[in-house]
Amino acid sequence: ARIKSRNEAVFNSNLKFLDEIDSLSLVVAHPDDEVMFFAPTILELDSRLPRNVEFNVVCLSKGGADGLGDTRVQELKESVNLLLANSKRQFQLQQYDYPDGHEETWDQKRVQLTIKDSVLKGRQSNVLLTFDDKGVSTHVNHIACHEAVSNLLQTESSVKAVLYLDSYGDNIVLKYSAFFWEVWK
Repeated sequence: ARIKSRNEAVFNSNLKFLDEIDSLSLVVAHPDDEVMFFAPTILELDSRLPRNVEFNVVCLSKGGADGLGDTRVQELKESVNLLLANSKRQFQLQQYDYPDGHEETWDQKRVQLTIKDSVLKGRQSNVLLTFDDKGVSTHVNHIACHEAVSNLLQTESSVKAVLYLDSYGDNIVLKYSAFFWEVWK
């Protein structure tokens, strides 16, 4: 994950700043994003975070483009429970019903307000985790998550840093073989 923060001198790539936060919030567009794109990052961050740091998942759609919204919501709940089962960590899952689909654009102000109301209220030091500006495969719903979270970093003092999933831009070979490159390093 790439890191963007309020103070680059304080928040560097060693992730030491994770010891000083109240919550980490994953912001995704669809049920299954947490597993398809973020599972390794969730597991790694869960192992590094102090137990008192709350973990939140904000899923903006029910993934109902194919008429399976209720099924996918249940799968998301089970997936998050499974990913965080061993840590005994406090977590919240916030599920919303923004329209799902490659042609569905979301109002950025509304998305920002949803995230702000879901996970920022009452907390002093938050880190958000979401997609990079490429949205994996330029999915407009993923890009909407990126834009909303990036704007919150600029406007909300409680957002101390954002972690972005690196989708490797247009490099298709690296994008779909990144796991092997990371292991090789």
